[in-house]
Amino acid sequence: MKKMITKRVKKRFRQIIILFLTIGMIIPTSGCWSRRELEDLAFVLAMGIDKDEDGISILAHIGQEGGGDMEDEEGEGAMVLEGEGQTISDAFDNLFSKSNKRPFLDHMKVIIISEDLAREGIEPIMDFFRRDIRVRGNTTVMIAKEDSLEEVLEFEPDLGTQPALLLEETFRYNWERSRVFKKDFFEVVIDVLEEDRELFLPMVDVSEEEQLIISDTAVFRGYEMVEELNNKQNLGLLYLRSEVRHGTLTIETDEDEFVSLRIEDTDLEITPLEDEGQIVFHIEIDQELAITESSSQLSIDELEELASEFIQLTVLDTINVAKDIESDFLGFGSIYRRANPQQWDLQQWLDQFPEIEVIIDVETNIKSTGQIIA
Repeated sequence: MKKMITKRVKKRFRQIIILFLTIGMIIPTSGCWSRRELEDLAFVLAMGIDKDEDGISILAHIGQEGGGDMEDEEGEGAMVLEGEGQTISDAFDNLFSKSNKRPFLDHMKVIIISEDLAREGIEPIMDFFRRDIRVRGNTTVMIAKEDSLEEVLEFEPDLGTQPALLLEETFRYNWERSRVFKKDFFEVVIDVLEEDRELFLPMVDVSEEEQLIISDTAVFRGYEMVEELNNKQNLGLLYLRSEVRHGTLTIETDEDEFVSLRIEDTDLEITPLEDEGQIVFHIEIDQELAITESSSQLSIDELEELASEFIQLTVLDTINVAKDIESDFLGFGSIYRRANPQQWDLQQWLDQFPEIEVIIDVETNIKSTGQIIA
């Protein structure tokens, strides 16, 4: 009996020794790479893709692993590498032929596509990035307005923040206030591959006052950008896609005064119907608002009616844009297919979409008038 216990103790002791030896061998080789390996990497924080006379041009904003920007040869500003080629793959390879560092895409925050290239079609771009496992699915995708791509990537903030990080923070600020959509790479792939939806992406620009602006929305038909939504139409899209978070509605009254209402909560229900062969979408929106600023003498009931009419017209304007350009970026096809799976036919839907009718009912409840100090 004692011998058996002794054998067990010895066996357990050997296991413990082996465990400690294994841990001792692993610890020195785990954790971060050596400093030399880090210095060999080019951390791509943002990538811009444009077209040029010979094909494709790629701009990459490079940051250091410690969070600061790498400097250019003159020791000033952020380091932006540029590469050209016949294809995106060719341009990407040429991008780093001018550097002794290897591209590291795991920290990439945003992919920015020029408007010119987006209007020609983004299929080659999507094909390239879908095949590169280094690109994270949560990388934000944007469209640079007109010729602003280089300005956006080389934008130098006064506060010393990296341009790519400032872009990310500016985008988050606008997204939380229901001004733009958040679209990451994974969602973009789904939108372009699903037959019953169309893609839309936020747009970025640099103002004359040298400020980053993220407001309007680029909408697509297939892989090609076909239209640009303004701020009001963008708000209508946010309501129709149930993406309204918070933010403020500023509405003009009949007395040429303005009232500002904070969005507290919204609820959306879209029901597809058929009336003698005509497809009708019944859109019901409930919203709770709070008064944040008003010099109007209108009653609460009148303000609620005014806000309901404002959202009704805003949503209708967005729907009319979609019908005019024959692009279902609203997602109505997906709603109709789920409600009528047996009747769904893609080509038939594409023919019917510009002729759909809508009924829009908006119910507004102003639950707070704010605190007024006498």
